[in-house]
Amino acid sequence: MTPRQVLEKLHDYFLSGTEHDLWAPDVVVETPIARPGQPSRTEGRQPFLDRARAGRAALPVPDKDITDSVELLRWLADDHFTFLGYREYRLDSGPPD
Repeated sequence: MTPRQVLEKLHDYFLSGTEHDLWAPDVVVETPIARPGQPSRTEGRQPFLDRARAGRAALPVPDKDITDSVELLRWLADDHFTFLGYREYRLDSGPPD
């Protein structure tokens, strides 16, 4: 398997939950920027998969929304988007005076 194929399967796993046999039993996954309360290092296939499954289950949006968003971003990255400009808005927290 090429490095690109491994990366594609890894993306597929994180986006769709399809579990591929990519991790060795003694895998070590380091997350340099871990969320507060989360370990920055996970050792072993099963602890990693347990942590990944729990993370996916805690996502605040349905899987379909995630996959749709990823498909849109891939489409845009494939030269289907031209950035023409932007406008800055300021949102106030209360009703207008």
